Amino acid sequence: MEGSGYLKESDKIKLQEKELTALDGLWFVEVEKRWGYEAANQINLEVWRRCGEILVREMKKILQLKGGDLEEVKVLFGSLLELDGTTFDFESPKDQRLMLRINRCVWYENLKKAGRHTLHDCMAIDLAILPSWLKAIDPRLTFRFFKAIPKGDGCCEIMIQYEDKPAS
Repeated sequence: MEGSGYLKESDKIKLQEKELTALDGLWFVEVEKRWGYEAANQINLEVWRRCGEILVREMKKILQLKGGDLEEVKVLFGSLLELDGTTFDFESPKDQRLMLRINRCVWYENLKKAGRHTLHDCMAIDLAILPSWLKAIDPRLTFRFFKAIPKGDGCCEIMIQYEDKPAS
């Protein structure tokens, strides 16, 4: 038997997103209670680094991608963002750079709902996590922030490029 059929596929996806968010927040709070904010934050960053690497590796297998061009970067990185409901778009300038524009960040919204958005610096979290995620896609990728929702911008903008191209 392939499941009960009790839940529609769309309901399962919504519940899985909520489960992921709840698990992330609950374990963080419990670690924080026992060992303090700094320990919880360091463990959180390492978990998210490794989680992204695992997801990229699995997506490469499922989608039969190797990495190596910006179209595959869009597919792999965009797939990571889609998993949690982040809304985004990519702009592909002609110079082999990729601008990622995050229009709605579910994680930041959840931090705001929980009243914890002032405790967590989203950009610091992304600066710690994104290098390992991009390395899993293609070790030559680098990135740079231009805008950030938590800093008052209407979106986050992140330029992704190969390291042999100078950042502007």
